[in-house]
Amino acid sequence: NVWAVAHRGDTESVDAWSDAGALVLETEGYTFAEKVNYGYRHTVEPWLFLTGDDVRFHPRWLTNALLVGGRADVIGTNDLGTDRVRNGYHATHMLIRRSYVDRAGASWDGPGIVCHEGYRHWYVDDELVTAAKIRGVWTSAKSSIVEHMHPLFGVDPSPHLFVSDKLQWWINEIGEYYWKRGGNDEVTDKPIDRNDHAMDTTKYLMTSRPKLARFVGKP
Repeated sequence: NVWAVAHRGDTESVDAWSDAGALVLETEGYTFAEKVNYGYRHTVEPWLFLTGDDVRFHPRWLTNALLVGGRADVIGTNDLGTDRVRNGYHATHMLIRRSYVDRAGASWDGPGIVCHEGYRHWYVDDELVTAAKIRGVWTSAKSSIVEHMHPLFGVDPSPHLFVSDKLQWWINEIGEYYWKRGGNDEVTDKPIDRNDHAMDTTKYLMTSRPKLARFVGKP
């Protein structure tokens, strides 16, 4: 069986995984680490695959991973995104053998735990890969491609934010964003709360996940 984990009430993710043929577990956990650990505790399959919902599986990805992996307990796949992943030094999406988690734990937290829940999302993969390398159970399957459709990589259909050239107020505020200056008049990494409605609007827009709608302009 293929299982996926989604936050309870996230009907968009639940429906998408169900349509793809997966059995979906719903949890109150919000973070990536919490969802992974929940999935481990409530399933029995021999392998766990850590991924998000912004990937594209290339043909034979699983076959290639298992062929290359051999006796490894943690098998990194190729997301085609960053140099360290493409070169086999790291992985953002990986297969983890259940017996390894049972025996030692995939993080530094001990047996029966996959991810350290002190992380929300970032650094989860770093700890898992580092621990596996030190224990001698890591390998990379560069021919196993699970493409990361991340906006930073410029891959379609990655989400984009388009700003009309008619929104002059937005353009002006972004270009004139104010930063505090230190005693030596150097700009600090602290914004000033002034004329920042454009930034606030954009922040609120990007921190929600509405269902996409098609905009049809006036004829």
